[in-house]
Order: sequence, then structure tokens, then C-alpha cells
Amino acid sequence: MAKADSAMNRLDELRLQRELKENPANHGFDVITCRKLEPKAGEKLVARAIVYTQPNFGGWKLLKEGTTSCYGVVPLFQEFSKELEREMAVVSGGMRAGDFYHGREEGSLI
Repeated sequence: MAKADSAMNRLDELRLQRELKENPANHGFDVITCRKLEPKAGEKLVARAIVYTQPNFGGWKLLKEGTTSCYGVVPLFQEFSKELEREMAVVSGGMRAGDFYHGREEGSLI
């Protein structure tokens, strides 16, 4: 069973590499943190998802900013991950293996 799982992971990896090569406008993505000054709480961190629009990190576009700010990086990424998981459940909840997603709502990362 472990061999099948690793083979599927390798197949997914190859598909991703092909997709990245076929879409030259895609230069990768990142989840970054930034500091935000809150009047009563002081300085907190906010997570943001970005996609690079130019090679060598020359330009990027903000896709989503987390709604939760935290003092630490670990809880910040945990909360941001939960937000993304909720969005994925809405978008892909009715999908089955082999289905394609053909668009996204404005303001949605997915």
C-alpha cells in the first residue's frame, strides 16, 4: 500500500511540474507574514498568500489575507490553514475524482 501512495504522490508531482511549465505566467506562490499594529493589542502577525507574477520574485499579487492576527507564527499559520480548508470544502465538497474546477469567486484564493 505504501508503494501505491508514493507512486501517486510522484504522479501528482509530475502533473504539477508539467502544469508549471505549460503556464509561463505562474512563477510560484508563497505564504508570508507581515506585522500589523492593532490599537489595543499592539503588534501582531497576519498571514498572506501571494502568487509571483514575474520571474525571480520580481512582482507578486496578493491573493488572500488571513482574517485572524496572532502573536506567534505557529498559531497564525494554523488559523490561516483552517480558513483555507473551509474555502476548499465549499469549492470542492461536491467534487469527485477526475472533476475539474473551472473558475473562482472574486476574493477567493481557490
